[in-house]
Amino acid sequence: MSRRSVSFLFVGAALLLVILCGAAPVGAAQSAAASSGTAACLHGGWRSFSDPQGHPFRNQGQCVTWMRFHPVTLADLAGSFTGGTGSSEPNGGTCPAVGADYYLTFDTTYPGSAAVGTVALHYEGCAHIQTDEFTPGTFRISTNVGSLSGTATGSFTATLDRNFDVTLDFFLAFTPTSGPGAFANTTGVLGFTQHVPPFSPTTGTIIAQM
Repeated sequence: MSRRSVSFLFVGAALLLVILCGAAPVGAAQSAAASSGTAACLHGGWRSFSDPQGHPFRNQGQCVTWMRFHPVTLADLAGSFTGGTGSSEPNGGTCPAVGADYYLTFDTTYPGSAAVGTVALHYEGCAHIQTDEFTPGTFRISTNVGSLSGTATGSFTATLDRNFDVTLDFFLAFTPTSGPGAFANTTGVLGFTQHVPPFSPTTGTIIAQM
C-alpha cells in the first residue's frame, strides 16, 4: 500500500472519529430529555395522562411514545382568558395578621397550544395592600399531558373610581419548581397579567418569558 493510500485512510478515520465524538453528546442530550420526560408514564403513571384532546392512553407504551415525540415548553401554555372564580380572605392563609392584607385565590381555564390542549390555572397568595406586593404565593397549571407548579410573586395596583368601586390589576411571575409528565424538563418563567374590574368578568394573559 502506498504512502498516499495510508494517508487517506488515516485522514478518513480521523474524520469519522470526530463525527462520532461530536454526535455523541447530541444523542445523549436527546436521550436524557426523553427519559426524564417519559418517566412519569412508568409504573402505572400512564393512567394519569391523556393526549391533548383528552383521550386516555391505552397503555404505558403509547404514553411513552407520545411524551418522547411531543416535547413541550412554556410557550405551549401561553394564552388568554375571560372569567374565572376567585375569593379573598382578610389576613387569611399564610398572610401576616397585620394591616389590610388579603389571601387571594383564583381559578380559570383557557386554550393552550395543540400540544397541551385546555389549560387549568390556579394561583393563591397574599396581597399586601400597604406595599402593593403579591407574596408569598403559589401556582399550579394542569393539562392532559402534565402539570406545572411553583412560586407566584409580583405586584398589583388597586384603583378607586368616583363610586369607590375597586379595579385590580395583577402583574405576576410564575416560576416552575416541579413539572411531572411532558413538563419534566421545563424551565423559564411565565408572565401573568390579570385585570379585575368591579362589575365585569376578569380577563388576563399568560406569556412565556424564556
